[in-house]
Amino acid sequence: MDTGFLAFASFANDASYGSTAWINTANAQTNNGSYSDNNGSGTTYYLRGTGLVGVPPYCSSGLITGVEIRYEGVGAVSENSVRAVIGGSVIGNNKSQGTSWAVPLDTFFNRGGAGDLWGIDDHSLHGWRFTSSDSGVGVAASGGGSYLAQIDVIEMKLYYEPSLFYMF
Repeated sequence: MDTGFLAFASFANDASYGSTAWINTANAQTNNGSYSDNNGSGTTYYLRGTGLVGVPPYCSSGLITGVEIRYEGVGAVSENSVRAVIGGSVIGNNKSQGTSWAVPLDTFFNRGGAGDLWGIDDHSLHGWRFTSSDSGVGVAASGGGSYLAQIDVIEMKLYYEPSLFYMF
């Protein structure tokens, strides 16, 4: 089973990575042409989305079997880091492919998928850990010289085995 792509309740800068902050971070909540922006050079902070909205209760109490995110990024930059956030900490494998964001508007980048646990160990994969208000994903970009990086939306899909508690 999967949740479908879900929005995050909040977005913020995570200065544990990179050197330049995003502005208008809340604009990454919906796919509407209003962007979170980063006018900088070097590597951006993580734009961190947390608190998935609309998670079914049988996912929150179940076991996560895969994680997928999609985001819409544009600018004269490349993807630098895409990492999971569990309990407020950036963990697991970097899912970045170093892809250029010099693409047409409304182009989605997908990372992860069914069966992809992002290098996260089993104790973090209980649904309640991944669906808590301080869990989600961080996305960072980098470029040479001065640039404008923009993200319109970041969403997450969880693949899961439901808890038997909610099946009866």
